[in-house]
Amino acid sequence: MKPTRSVACVGMDVGKPLSDSILLSLPTASLDLLRGDRRTRLITWLDRWGHHLFLLGYVDRWLDEQPESVTLREIRARTLVALGRADEALIMLDALDAERPRTQTRWLIRLHALKLAGDRAALLALGPEPDEETETELDVSAWLRYGDVCRAAGKQEEAADAYGRIAELAPESTASLRRLAELALDTGDAAAARGQIETLFVRNAERRPTVEELRLLRDACRDLEDTAAVRSLDDQIARRESEERAVLEAEFGHDEDAEDATHSPLPLSIAGALWAGERGSGSEVSLPPDAYTLLSQEFGLRDFRPNQVQVIGNVLAGHSTLAIMPTGAGKSLTYQLPAMLLPQATLVVSPLIALMKDQIDGLPDALRSHATAINSSMTMTEVRERMRGIAAGDYKLVYIAPERLRQRPFLHALKRAGVSLFVVDEAHCVSMWGLSFRPDYLFIRAALDELGNVPVLALTATASAETQGEIQERLGPMVQVTASVFRPNLHFEVRRAGNREEKITAVVALCREIV
Repeated sequence: MKPTRSVACVGMDVGKPLSDSILLSLPTASLDLLRGDRRTRLITWLDRWGHHLFLLGYVDRWLDEQPESVTLREIRARTLVALGRADEALIMLDALDAERPRTQTRWLIRLHALKLAGDRAALLALGPEPDEETETELDVSAWLRYGDVCRAAGKQEEAADAYGRIAELAPESTASLRRLAELALDTGDAAAARGQIETLFVRNAERRPTVEELRLLRDACRDLEDTAAVRSLDDQIARRESEERAVLEAEFGHDEDAEDATHSPLPLSIAGALWAGERGSGSEVSLPPDAYTLLSQEFGLRDFRPNQVQVIGNVLAGHSTLAIMPTGAGKSLTYQLPAMLLPQATLVVSPLIALMKDQIDGLPDALRSHATAINSSMTMTEVRERMRGIAAGDYKLVYIAPERLRQRPFLHALKRAGVSLFVVDEAHCVSMWGLSFRPDYLFIRAALDELGNVPVLALTATASAETQGEIQERLGPMVQVTASVFRPNLHFEVRRAGNREEKITAVVALCREIV
């Protein structure tokens, strides 16, 4: 299945940030008491709305108490796939299949994991073509499985034939319409996808569309650049999320058995620790000699500042990293220097045109000649010329505004050139509840899915614990490097003045001291 292209919705009418939701910070006592339908509803909500790091933490907690639970192990495998960790998921699935016959649920998880891993041979072995001589309505599930396998393996025509066979065998089935719409999006035919999903809505007018169907239609409208439809669908999806969360919070917010329990950040502490452990974030980082040569010869600096070595080392090793470093700590160097060493382009998402210009003007000569920016101040001719240069691999460093990521020709140019590093400057802009929120930052995840498994470097000077969690939720799990905000050259001082004249005199005297 094609990776989900939406990570969040704009226009949410919600009373408090998702990061503050009790559903994302349940105390361990509440988790231990959850059973049956209540647990299922929580798992469904976390999965549907993309809170996979939190879900992984919760599932690991439950598995501590029920290590043999097949259901929990299947959920963990599915969550690992959603987090891009296909190899771990396949190991879990192999262990489950060795214990008992493979179920349809496990078959589908394996399909997604194998596609993510790029194992085409194993994919094709999952589903032999059904016997055409015994076609009955009972064969619908077999054709569905065969179509899913073909689609995952890139055999689009065979997938279309299989889904078409379902429409013949069971005309009332909605499965074929939805699969055909997804297939149309895979092949770039957004108009056909929109037609299929709208037909599905008409055929099932008596029921409310599912969130997945709304997302599918929204993705088709986005490709067709129907901004009004996209905005309307975003609002509908946001309202659905708000409704579902309100119902669950009302239930979990009155858990008398866990009323006195202490809340702890279990999901992030577990999932984040797992990721950091795998990435070796606590180990010493050493940079190649070329890094120190470039630092001296091109940037004119003697040594790295604190934390720069850790961040640059992560970047060169291909580890996604969230760097929280105050202004003046040298965040720009952590991607500008690696850009000269990495084999393909470094893409920098920046919120301000003036900031892009300042960054490029301040680059060393050797890098400035291989750097460019694309923004709304340029003519179409300039944009086309620079996109041709990007596609040809002429640039090592490319600055863009987040809005550019919604333009498919630009993404195609990036895919042809290849991207070694995806930098998100001012990463706190992804927070829907921050003063600097930029809606187009929410489309970064979709662009990352399109570009493949590109390491991410998220940079910000300030981010609360909640914002840090939101950044990782929207951009993916990352090793975190946090620098101290202490600045020895900065301090606060209060001087009292009896009147306005005394205040002006004191300010003038202070300015003269500084100058």
